[in-house]
Amino acid sequence: MQVVFRLKILKTTCIINVTFEAPNYAIDGIESIRVPVDDSTEDDLSPYMDEVADKLHDVTQHKGIAIVHCVAGISRSCTLVLAYLIKHKQMSLKEAFLHCKSRRDMSQPNPSFFQQLIDFERKVRGNTSVRIVTKRLEGMEGQDIKVPDFYEKEFPEKVLSTALESKEFKPKKNTLMHELSERSLL
Repeated sequence: MQVVFRLKILKTTCIINVTFEAPNYAIDGIESIRVPVDDSTEDDLSPYMDEVADKLHDVTQHKGIAIVHCVAGISRSCTLVLAYLIKHKQMSLKEAFLHCKSRRDMSQPNPSFFQQLIDFERKVRGNTSVRIVTKRLEGMEGQDIKVPDFYEKEFPEKVLSTALESKEFKPKKNTLMHELSERSLL
């Protein structure tokens, strides 16, 4: 099994699986933890933030290597890594997000998880560095989306991607939608 070989080469000591759907493997010498949450605005990662942040801290303190994954590596796993950075690396939520984004450009907790992180930051740090704001986009029929306040200025592409991922999104008739991507259409 090539995955097991890679995990052993990386000297992985802990895998945190933030999904319902991905299998949880029992691999000799590697602790495996499941956080059973969907990437949905109805799901709540906040009950797991302290425990996972503390686990990641413990693994790093003992010179271990942890892998935190979900299905796409965009929202759920990123949310829990951000909680760790806030709690144990004394970063603000915005600093933690910018750090994660510099390492994995597609990092983007869903709006509900972002609000949970804001609440976590307030609990841990006593203040917040981010707030959720409501935006209206051209081509949307009176629909508002909720995004972190710094997205519009620093990451405008994330405002649109948040809208496109929203289950409430309904484009106006005759509005052409194109995927924002650097990939070729061929």
